[in-house]
Amino acid sequence: MRIKPRPQSELSGSPPRQQTAAFLEALKEIIIRDNIDLLIPTCEEVFYVGMGRSCLPCKVFAESIEKLQTLHNKWSFALRASELGLSVPETFLVRTPDELLLAFTQWRKLILKPVYSRFATRTLIEPTIKQALSTMTFDFANQWVAQELIAGREICTYSVVQHGRLTAHAAYRADFTAGRGATIVFQPITHQATFDWVQRFVAAIGFTGQIAFDFIETPDGEVNALDAIRAPQVGFTCSLHSRNSQVLSSTIIALSDAFEERVCDAFNRHACVRSGCILEKTTVRPVASGLLCQPRCNL
Repeated sequence: MRIKPRPQSELSGSPPRQQTAAFLEALKEIIIRDNIDLLIPTCEEVFYVGMGRSCLPCKVFAESIEKLQTLHNKWSFALRASELGLSVPETFLVRTPDELLLAFTQWRKLILKPVYSRFATRTLIEPTIKQALSTMTFDFANQWVAQELIAGREICTYSVVQHGRLTAHAAYRADFTAGRGATIVFQPITHQATFDWVQRFVAAIGFTGQIAFDFIETPDGEVNALDAIRAPQVGFTCSLHSRNSQVLSSTIIALSDAFEERVCDAFNRHACVRSGCILEKTTVRPVASGLLCQPRCNL
């Protein structure tokens, strides 16, 4: 894979949210001019790329907006996972004050989240009824989910997926975060239960793209998926530390092959790295690598 950086100024005049058509047209022009074969969205622009995916003249490593919306919506995600027999916290859709009061009758401890949110924005953890009613607004654009608050440790995953098949995967603990949101220190762990959960989910929905999940692992080892992240929200920029240049080279080649739907021999020898995460070959039981890296995050 040949990676060609593109100056930000070429797209800065067309913000995707406010000027979606102009953004997609500018992206199309760059793809044609620079002979781009593969477009890999890395953050929130994935939704707008998904809207115009069929009009872009190259392979787009992202799903359609319809499938992305199903994952981005915390209510529809919980429903889909539950239908597949995968563990998620018990979840209520909250659209009115009466539905909120009903949720408070179900559990002693609960958590409230906007249906569309990221980085734990506006999330209420163990609020009182008074606190919730004074904070929340209720209309079509401000729907919420209520979930039982489950005690346990947080596990996060990141995966590269081709047509429902994992080609790269990482698991790491959320020990250091920016507030209640994004993890800012990455150290890989071996975690078979989350690996199996992700593998079943992406295979069932036939997913292609990058996807990440937040999990809670209970003391008895059960994992519950809290939400899905459609594209990694930490940039690809990272600082890698290795005394072995061959290891570093192999990891980059292997990750490139994961995006291009090839699994090369480098996966058999080394892990690959993305944003400080260790990515492990997923055709066998994943094992943690000794390669250390320090991410430089875009917060």
